[in-house]
Amino acid sequence: MRRFIPAMAGGLACAALLALPASSALARAVSVNPPGITVGPLKAANGYTVTLSGSGCDNPYQEVNIVITKTGRDYTISHDYYYKSHKSTCTVSSSLKSGAMSAKWGKLVDIKLKLGHAKGLRKLRYTAKGCTGTEGSYRAVRGHGTVRLSIHRQAFGKLLLHSVRGELISYDYDVSCKSTGPEKSLSTSFGKDSLGESLTGTVPSRGTRNMLITGPDNPGRGVFGSVDDTFWGGSGLVSIGSNLRSAKLGAFKQLLTGSIRFTASGSCSQGYQPGKLSGKLVLHDPASGRLTLRGRSAFDSGVYDTSGSCS
Repeated sequence: MRRFIPAMAGGLACAALLALPASSALARAVSVNPPGITVGPLKAANGYTVTLSGSGCDNPYQEVNIVITKTGRDYTISHDYYYKSHKSTCTVSSSLKSGAMSAKWGKLVDIKLKLGHAKGLRKLRYTAKGCTGTEGSYRAVRGHGTVRLSIHRQAFGKLLLHSVRGELISYDYDVSCKSTGPEKSLSTSFGKDSLGESLTGTVPSRGTRNMLITGPDNPGRGVFGSVDDTFWGGSGLVSIGSNLRSAKLGAFKQLLTGSIRFTASGSCSQGYQPGKLSGKLVLHDPASGRLTLRGRSAFDSGVYDTSGSCS
């Protein structure tokens, strides 16, 4: 089962890890957070799966998120949705033996679940590559009630379930991650604010080159979300010059067409080279539709080398 870290919990853990110097052979983060619920993955149409995630349960900032994902051999398409107001709730007993989740988002989402029939307590392993440790403890549970989803029905279909499986989770992070070595990346943003699009292409010292495109996906009134599409490939997908003064992001099968080029402007300092973009990339997401990223509309464009070198 795919595990989802609540936004608050993941942010604290990642922040602690990133605060350590890049040269550290081992980074460690420990944090304690409110309990959570994970339901799924639930099978949807066209190869998509749905995971319901309740975070901050029994707290004022509790939230229910819906994550709809499709994974191929060298790509992942992910849509993450939440509601603008507190019309989502989740509760978890201190023993992790019972819980509940509810969300009513207009005509798009109707969730009313009671969770119980808990199994024995188990450790929740942290599964990110290069990391070891635990996220906390959990009990596997069964849920009964209603899960009704009608988001982007042309892509995800219509989901109606009355019995599901999930987990009740007590988060207590104790995670150690080995350094993955230096990497180079091109990062830029589009749009006028944080609700705009972003684009990142990465060339790791070890592993496969990858590109991440993030944009808004708001399927209905009051429902906000994002699309996060990740692609893995070779130099045709992401290439960055050794001196950081040039870079190119290219096409990926039928999902991504066009290309964007980076040209340096100004001087490089401590592994950061600012510059400008030209060209365009067009994302053809099966659910949220076409997203065009034009180089001339980009801002805060730059190439980074985490080693701090400009050559």
